[in-house]
Amino acid sequence: MSKKTKFMKLAASAAAIGMPLFGFVVSCGNNASETNKEIVIAVDGVQKDFYNEVKAIFDKSKSAAKGFKIRFIEKDVFGALDFDVAGATDTKVVSDIFYAPQDRVTTLVQKGSVVPLEEFDSELFTEVAKQLGATPQEVEQMRSFGQIDGIKKVNNIITPITKLYAIRHNTEGIVLASNKTESETRAELKNENTDTLAELVKEGKAIFRIQDFWYGNGVLAGAFKQIQQKYASELTEDSTNTPVDLMKKILYNSDELAKASSGFIQASTAEGAQIPADKYNKYFKEALGIVSKIYYPLWEAAYKLNEAQFAESVWAKKGISQGDLKAVLSNDMGSVQNKIFELMKNNKINYAIVGTWDIQNAQQSGNAQSFFNVINVTEESSYLQAAGSWSYLINIRNANASKERREAFKELIKAIFTVDAYKKYFKKDSKVPFVRKIQGELKKSILQDNAELDNEIQSLMTELGYRNIDEYRVAFEKELKTAQEYSNISLSDWSTENDHNDPLAESNLKKASSITETITASGIITQDNVNEISEKIKDQVSLRNAEAAILGLSDVANLTGDGQTWQLGKEIVKLEYMKSHQELVQNSNEDSMTLHVRKVEKLIFGANGDNSDEKDALYDKIAQANSDGTLNNLVDEVKNKALEFAKQASTNSNVDEEKVKRAAELYFNSYVNTALIRQWSKSLIENNMALKKDQTPSNIKVSQVIEKIAKYDKSLSVNVVLNVLTSTKSLQDNGIGILESQSGRIDGSNPQYGVVWGNWNDQTFGNKVWLESLAGLSGDKEINSIDKFTDAVASKLSDLFSQSANAINESNSSTNVVIN
Repeated sequence: MSKKTKFMKLAASAAAIGMPLFGFVVSCGNNASETNKEIVIAVDGVQKDFYNEVKAIFDKSKSAAKGFKIRFIEKDVFGALDFDVAGATDTKVVSDIFYAPQDRVTTLVQKGSVVPLEEFDSELFTEVAKQLGATPQEVEQMRSFGQIDGIKKVNNIITPITKLYAIRHNTEGIVLASNKTESETRAELKNENTDTLAELVKEGKAIFRIQDFWYGNGVLAGAFKQIQQKYASELTEDSTNTPVDLMKKILYNSDELAKASSGFIQASTAEGAQIPADKYNKYFKEALGIVSKIYYPLWEAAYKLNEAQFAESVWAKKGISQGDLKAVLSNDMGSVQNKIFELMKNNKINYAIVGTWDIQNAQQSGNAQSFFNVINVTEESSYLQAAGSWSYLINIRNANASKERREAFKELIKAIFTVDAYKKYFKKDSKVPFVRKIQGELKKSILQDNAELDNEIQSLMTELGYRNIDEYRVAFEKELKTAQEYSNISLSDWSTENDHNDPLAESNLKKASSITETITASGIITQDNVNEISEKIKDQVSLRNAEAAILGLSDVANLTGDGQTWQLGKEIVKLEYMKSHQELVQNSNEDSMTLHVRKVEKLIFGANGDNSDEKDALYDKIAQANSDGTLNNLVDEVKNKALEFAKQASTNSNVDEEKVKRAAELYFNSYVNTALIRQWSKSLIENNMALKKDQTPSNIKVSQVIEKIAKYDKSLSVNVVLNVLTSTKSLQDNGIGILESQSGRIDGSNPQYGVVWGNWNDQTFGNKVWLESLAGLSGDKEINSIDKFTDAVASKLSDLFSQSANAINESNSSTNVVIN
């Protein structure tokens, strides 16, 4: 997933599916033919080789001999999961099996879209685990990860119930990236003065994007683990006397209060009445103190220090500006990551945390040289990340399938979990098997392949007159790498809020000059080439700015829905329009119905910015139009679609047609600029021959050299992913550390968990307006210490989670899934 983003957080409301007081009702209805012999699978671009291998294996099965066939439909991994409740039965567009990230397991169960596995086939899970060679501990971890802990309600009597819905497929992780060599990094991480994340930040050596809850939850969970041990005698569940899992108290149903609550909720006064703090609040406040240790130094330097004070900071001495630090404290994770990698590449910081899916990006964009499992946050508190895994689930329409059809599903899923299938997926998307036995078999196979690739690359180097790839890299950096990077450039931005009076204000634009100044003559790129492309680049604006202007808003900050910056609410979009355009809807509850910003983007501009396949297709379309001389026609089409959307959808009755058209063109320019630069770069690469060491032309095109080196570099990053995720040696044993993760899914089977992401990132740690406002406080309220900063964060999160809990309670919703 990039993936990242890629993990869409859903917070469906109760009324969306007629939910009763105590939660979402999951039923096991049947809408599929019992004897249907076609199995539909949604396939993303990077999954094609993987599923072709799965199909080849399945086609040799007994079920295939009986006439069962696999049919593929093209869908990106998230698009395959986005459908309404009734849509699960649509065999034309919805898959028979779902491949879902951990936060979507609960979502699929709450919608009644998947069947309990052990009711579908009592032996399926056991047989897959046996085929994988899973240890008893791994079997238990797989079961824990794939089950939903819900409640059953019969005659108003509520009892806990647990059912298994998903089979854990892979393991992913968040790792520590360094721009130093492995030996240099290991020495620094073993030094008692720099052996924690907090100390690395204090020294100005690292910036960690913990406002992204995918990364921040590891800090919080590690703090909770320490606190659980510290207060073990206090932190036990009253009914079972088992240790309290504080991560599950972020948003939960309190038995004592008989309503939703949160450990973040502090004592307060409302309408003259005293509202007590949540029973777990003191532990949450202590945990936030640990979070502040790696966040406060950045906030203080970015917002609190004056110019003279900042000049003496560790950041300024490394060439980092306050603007740089403000940029990394944003809620736009794409921009944050780009800035962190930029600082790493320029050697202004040495460390960052990245997902294993971004290792090659970290190598190329951040000059990362080594990777380790994440070290402790503080001396006492570990980094305990959420278990990163995707899982397989079965569509509810197969609940009453025939015995033969169930057997076909079993053989299909077994094919998915074979080493050969894993290998195909791993080579495209670095999917590491969860079970260690299969990890070992995959690693052995990959090493054999890499040996062959080593021979190929050495043969290429010999032909070009170089001793080896390391010697050639110097020339590659100079002659080819810049051109290669332009071929993969992406210029679209999510949101810019420098001016809150006009989304299209000059200060909110990315000026053409700021883009062209990054395009320089280097290697095969001449100054004439630079001049040629620079003349074609135009000003552009971020997506949310464009949609805000199209909908008639003066402040980008008001472009929200259901409290989320990636949704459009009924305050700005007509309810009637939403009802008649279900394909754009995110939250279908009429009381809080919303559209998805990215779905509107696709409607107007032709691509969902989170879908790489759709973006690539649009870039190709623009490039072709540029070649054909019809690019202006595409721009006009986009303007017309934007104007049509504004007139039909906006609650603002006074549509400014010229502003709508300008907004549409400015955002579309981000696609056009990207497409034109890519087209220009690829032309240079395709039409130039690679130079030999003696500077004479070879018989090999630049494009061929780049392709071979990219394949080789991919193999190196693949090795890194395998090594770090399968590491069993600690730093003290001269290893790269051991991955530590939480036992279950991060949402804890809570269907309301989606609000956590927005509260943590958009509204708090990534909220630029709020962060800046803290610096302006004075007197008793002045934030001049880490403790006062922690108090401010605790108060902010208390307000936000009070609102979230109240919304659940007022809508008769629940934090439990009701399973029938």
